[in-house]
Amino acid sequence: MKRTISRILICLIVFSALLAAVIPAAVTAAPVIFISPRAGAPGTRVSVAGSNFDSYAGDRLEVFFNETEVASVVAAASGASFQISFQVPARTQAGDATISIRQNAGNEVARDVFAVPAPEVRLGTWGGMVSTGTTATCRGFYAGKPVTFRYYFDGEMDTLGVQNAGETGECGISFAIPASPRGKHLIIADNAEGQSASVEFEIIPSVSIELATAAVGDKVTIGATGFTAGNEITIRLYDQTVAYATSSARGSFIAQFIVPLMRAGKYELEIKDFSGVVEWGELEIISRLNINRAAGEVGARITLTGTGFEIHRLVSIVYDAEQLTFLLTDDAGAFKTTIAIPSGRSGTHIVTATDGTNTRQVVFTVESQAPPAPVPLTPKRLAVVSMPLTIDWEGVYDVSQPLLYTLEIARARDFLQTVLEKSGLGVSQYTVPETAGLLPNRRGTYYYWRVRATDGAGNAGEWSDPVPFRIKPSDILPSWTRYVLVALQVAIAFMFGFRIWKGLRGIKS
Repeated sequence: MKRTISRILICLIVFSALLAAVIPAAVTAAPVIFISPRAGAPGTRVSVAGSNFDSYAGDRLEVFFNETEVASVVAAASGASFQISFQVPARTQAGDATISIRQNAGNEVARDVFAVPAPEVRLGTWGGMVSTGTTATCRGFYAGKPVTFRYYFDGEMDTLGVQNAGETGECGISFAIPASPRGKHLIIADNAEGQSASVEFEIIPSVSIELATAAVGDKVTIGATGFTAGNEITIRLYDQTVAYATSSARGSFIAQFIVPLMRAGKYELEIKDFSGVVEWGELEIISRLNINRAAGEVGARITLTGTGFEIHRLVSIVYDAEQLTFLLTDDAGAFKTTIAIPSGRSGTHIVTATDGTNTRQVVFTVESQAPPAPVPLTPKRLAVVSMPLTIDWEGVYDVSQPLLYTLEIARARDFLQTVLEKSGLGVSQYTVPETAGLLPNRRGTYYYWRVRATDGAGNAGEWSDPVPFRIKPSDILPSWTRYVLVALQVAIAFMFGFRIWKGLRGIKS
């Protein structure tokens, strides 16, 4: 009986011990760690925070990155939590890495996963023309260390820039694609730690036309990039070869040509290299009117040249609103003619050429220089003259013909009231008729005369200095008195003859 009781007691003690060992494990939380950040390149600083380490109070805990010890810590007396940081080892391979907490005896207490990205570089665009602006971004490079970006093509290399990788190994730069031949070329990012990554960029040929809208005779400049390196280039406009060029080692070239005679319109430019690769551009030919002189005098003969007009079309030439001439364009839509500038005002005038489809204008400026004042000749100052009166002055010259004179005669030198005004005189002389109403002057009074010239552009010159003169009474009787005297003489002669005849008859009788 006693033996049975003893056995029962032993079983109860063992059970109680086992129960005491099991119950705390069921209710106590397991140790855990929290890592930040959860991914990064070698050199990334990682922070590890531990919780629920009560059972390890005072123990030395070791932090392992994969199988490399990177840090250690002695748990506090309370043992509940801790925090520690370390850097991802330099030669860490890309992929998922394990961060674990171990006791000094090597037992793993807690663990988590940390992602290590492989070195990688990406572009903002897969391809484009030379000078395309883009960005290159990278990740997986040693944190905080410089990364160099280089552009490789046909054995050549251009450095695009250098950028330090960030806290977790990311970096990026913005740049323009360097001049390089057509095709795919490498952009490589690398650092001094031996990491590198590459990506391709495809160069697409491009053509730029400096003068995309031009007229016959204009110089057009074509710039091209992204062509095959060191190749012969032929440029054709419509059905004519207009230029040749050779591309550089970077596939670029510049060519120039003069627009040949052709009608207005839009034309394709064919840019073809020796290997047969063809690119296209567009050139718009517009009509143009050229003038050989932009300024001059009335009567000037100017030459008008038109290009880019319709073929075999009648062109009208108009000066302001005055129709001057018509002419026919040739096989290339061009014409040439000479016109004389009509009389008119000085200043700017519009010369227009139109074929009904194309209209072009040029400006011609008529000179505005007035002719000089004429020099009075006769009558001279204070001269006493008789009627009819001839007034004479020195003629003047002006480039704008015809030159016309205006003559004025007044009783006062201010010429506020004129007694005679004669304009449009083509010669430097005028005879004042007796019927002009100029009467003999009383003593101490005068008439005044002056003259000025106006050219064919309407430019009026200055008046000549006023010249005073007097008209003396005429010694010749008026015509009516002459008729009366003649009549009296005839009557007297008749009477005298009649008396003689009568006396002779009386003697005979």
